[in-house]
Amino acid sequence: GLDPGMYNVLLGAGSDTKIIPVQLYKANSATTFGAITGVTISEPVTASTQLRYTIVPQFGVYTNKKFQYTIGETWRSAIYESISTDATSSVSVDDTTLATTDYGIYELRSYIKQLNGNIDDGIYKTIINKRPGVDSTLTVDVTQATLQYTFKGIAAIPNVSATDISYSFWRRDAKGWVMVRDYIKNGDSWIWTPSRIGDYTIQVRAKGPGANSYEVLKDIDIIVAGAKAVDSPLSINIATATARTPVFINATVTSTDTDLMYKYIISNSFIHYIETPYSVDPTYIWMPAKAGMYTVQVLVKNSASFGKYDFVKSFNVTVN
Repeated sequence: GLDPGMYNVLLGAGSDTKIIPVQLYKANSATTFGAITGVTISEPVTASTQLRYTIVPQFGVYTNKKFQYTIGETWRSAIYESISTDATSSVSVDDTTLATTDYGIYELRSYIKQLNGNIDDGIYKTIINKRPGVDSTLTVDVTQATLQYTFKGIAAIPNVSATDISYSFWRRDAKGWVMVRDYIKNGDSWIWTPSRIGDYTIQVRAKGPGANSYEVLKDIDIIVAGAKAVDSPLSINIATATARTPVFINATVTSTDTDLMYKYIISNSFIHYIETPYSVDPTYIWMPAKAGMYTVQVLVKNSASFGKYDFVKSFNVTVN
């Protein structure tokens, strides 16, 4: 079996990949887990054709731990991975990370790891390598014929011809965020025929030549009408929890609907992120990774809907 730690699970193949962080725990484990309390990123210094960033993590627990970071587009595999270095109280990583022409908005994923490489903790930050000129813009035209939707992105990126702009399309549905079409140069349109009712979000991303991540994006909410679950009062049974100790979460809905399904999304300001599949079971056993404030979202829908949710309620949970 796998040792306790944070693992990045890559789904898909080639460019069609999605990263999902998965945390594995062991109850009553004597393992000492590393902790990151923050990360700072310097303004880049241009060195020849490279951008040099200074990445400075702040650690809570770091003895016998390693530090490493990656850079990539949100939900996609990294385009850059640093070497793994010993974590100390004063780590400062000054490394060549991006070419000056690697335009785009990137996710810096910083990790503290066990010596065997398993991830204990981490934090995500944003790096923007803006193309010279005015800000990029993106509008999306949506046309509907019966139940067929056509999404057309209209991006303006400085010093880039419209025919040189690449577009990708994502959809948030009952499964979460799913890439439905990868980047295609001048591929500004995507046609979707939904087969089920629900509330969806379509995300359009656009980038110009040289960019290794999107330079601008736009979200469009689409409601496919039908008999959805009625928005109803909902409560959960916890307000506090203890780090690395299992806790039983139960959602209670005051509703006359009998065909309900539940999903939990649990997150904090670091990399702790859980998104469960939809289930008829309103309970979930959760083991928080570390102390802090967490947001617990309970998403509810019925079996007819394939949207992201019919209604959602959010709660703050303090982990000690």
